[in-house]
Amino acid sequence: KLPDRFFRKAWRRISENPKLYEIYAGDDDGPGEGVLGDWEDSPVFPHEIHISEKQIKPNGDWYKQFMSFPWMDAVTIDLAQALVAGRNLGQDDVPDLLLVSLSAFDLINHAFGPNSHEIVDAVFRLDGKLAAFLAFLDKTVGFQNVQLVLTSDHGMQPTVEYSQRHAVNAARVGAEVKAFRARLMGEFRKKYENADKLFLFRGLGNISFDHDELAARNIPMKEVFDLVRKEAAGETWTAFVFDRTQLASPLFLDTIGERVRHSFSAEKGADI
Repeated sequence: KLPDRFFRKAWRRISENPKLYEIYAGDDDGPGEGVLGDWEDSPVFPHEIHISEKQIKPNGDWYKQFMSFPWMDAVTIDLAQALVAGRNLGQDDVPDLLLVSLSAFDLINHAFGPNSHEIVDAVFRLDGKLAAFLAFLDKTVGFQNVQLVLTSDHGMQPTVEYSQRHAVNAARVGAEVKAFRARLMGEFRKKYENADKLFLFRGLGNISFDHDELAARNIPMKEVFDLVRKEAAGETWTAFVFDRTQLASPLFLDTIGERVRHSFSAEKGADI
């Protein structure tokens, strides 16, 4: 398997010049940085995939951890290159479509934040791999025959502690969110029998109800929306509450509401 060559290999900076990383990210142990897993006690280089001393080859846990290392994106590009060569892509007049998703970036960002040495190192590594891949395409297909689209999924916000250090009003609200969720479910259980069955999903910022269950019990959707909105009204960590009825309406909401609307899918989106 392509990833196996990284077995027992430590993730170290690709550049030997630490000051280069400090230019873009400051200290390696930046404010609010996390770790890749509970086996790590520090967010600084080097990083290793957690294995036992007796382990002689990769297993399922190793492959799962591998996804959070920049090698994952390197292997993905190697696979893309192998597909171009093995499937003779771009060698006739029929267009070929190759989609490549580089997902380690997201996991590294979640662990360390966008102002970390780790994400800077991942950028350096990915930049080199992309350059080599494009050179390969130019040699095998001819870049004049390639239509390249490079896009991103989403950005990543700085850690709370990094924001606070830069005078941004930010806070961690995990305890408040947990208390709110408990209180919200308490109110639902007071009002409805078997209230848990009304929900399909209860996430950090999204709630989805079981529409069939609501219909079977003759519970108006507006009624459950209003109950959530009432309980969320006094929460300091909640700025807005939008429900699918509002987002599906043609009426203008406000600047934030319009942004939420543009990212809302009526088919797949949450109810709140």
